Amino acid sequence: MKIFLVGMGVITTQINLFLTNAGHSIVSQSGMFTETTIQEGKFDGIVVVGPVADVGPNDMVKAAEAGKQMFLVSDGSDPIYAWAASARIKIFPYPPSPADLENLDKEIKSMETQPPDSAEQYRNRVLGSKASAQLTDISSIRRKIVITSPKGGTGKTTVAVNAALLLAFCGIKTFLVDADANVGSMIYHLRIADQETNSSLTSLLKKRAARLESGSSQPDPHGLQNIVSADEFLRSFTPYQDIPALNIVPGVSEKDLNSKFLENDLAADEVMKGLFDAGTSANGVVLMDVGINPSNTVHRAALRNADAIAVVIKAEIPDIAHTRHWIGLMIDALAKLPGWSEKQAREHILSRINICYNMVSSSGWESSHNVLQKALGADLKASNLVLTVNGFLPIVPPNIADTAVNSATARDLYVWRFMQLKEEELAGFVGSLVGFVSNFMPIRVAAAQMGFIKSSGQKKPPRRGLFSRK
Repeated sequence: MKIFLVGMGVITTQINLFLTNAGHSIVSQSGMFTETTIQEGKFDGIVVVGPVADVGPNDMVKAAEAGKQMFLVSDGSDPIYAWAASARIKIFPYPPSPADLENLDKEIKSMETQPPDSAEQYRNRVLGSKASAQLTDISSIRRKIVITSPKGGTGKTTVAVNAALLLAFCGIKTFLVDADANVGSMIYHLRIADQETNSSLTSLLKKRAARLESGSSQPDPHGLQNIVSADEFLRSFTPYQDIPALNIVPGVSEKDLNSKFLENDLAADEVMKGLFDAGTSANGVVLMDVGINPSNTVHRAALRNADAIAVVIKAEIPDIAHTRHWIGLMIDALAKLPGWSEKQAREHILSRINICYNMVSSSGWESSHNVLQKALGADLKASNLVLTVNGFLPIVPPNIADTAVNSATARDLYVWRFMQLKEEELAGFVGSLVGFVSNFMPIRVAAAQMGFIKSSGQKKPPRRGLFSRK
């Protein structure tokens, strides 16, 4: 492991020598540790010799946000001892005995060979016990989320990517999948077009289709194959650099657009279900950014395996009119599947939809929403459902929107930029996004702690879904 050693004096030098002889790489030794060190240093872990180190809890929190491993050598008198204990950082006595140094070496090597849960570490070290306890108790929350839209240009992928960043920064283990079978733009938003990843939707679909066509998929009465598949799908996700709780699967490549494996319904269903189950079995949330065509094999498979469908639209009459027809297409797409009736398909879709009005102007969204509500009246009545709004996101100033898309860094994405700069022009968008995402996950406490919204002394009840029983 590449280690930044923080401390001064003879004891720190002895620790440096021991760790070097044990095979670790000490990239730097300094008496001080700051946020600038995190940004400039290429290291994996930090060993702080507390009594002789100039470092505070805020500095360590910043390091935790960057996913650095931490170890403390302390006599209990240094400023970060109490924080380290509450954050479950490994603490070794100061001055360390030979046995203590051996234990430090073993702990560092253990984290190299069996890395701990990065999202759990992030929650404990950045958010603290209160927010961590709230976020880990998510058994009844909707964690298989499709983000879709009836047409292009509504900001669907912008919402998907920023929602994933928000969840990850709030300590939720987040799995983001580009499931747009017509070639999505997620990799460009995240600036990973040229990076190697563990897998992609293309490779997963191709492999699963080939396995089905060869007949190598066999009955699995004991569920052993399911366990193997779950591990395979979990390893398909690639950890996103600089955000410990975010993992990604890139989408379909342009050269594969007309490939037959994209038309294999069974392969698509197994892959979508596998990715959803892998992320949720790891106690995380899976966001799938799907295309605009519900009759597409991949899109349809994502819909039928989701427990929430976030629909991103503009609050404009043309978009509203198109949405009514498009929701009907989603219902028709599922109704054509073996074993599905039109009633089942309508119940499945309408009970899961969460409307998010995006790019809302000062004139608001109420009049447009009333049009959609009236247009869906018959379907809602047939399913004994009512229509409410789940979220609305205000227009972002053009200069910030342009930078978010075209700059060289993903740190200009709205949520990431706001977390760093707290720009007033983004406060409305980020605060509203917290409200929308809260339909799926209880992130209010963590969002306030991270500065995305103002903290409140009162607990607000969770917002109900878009379609709720009368």
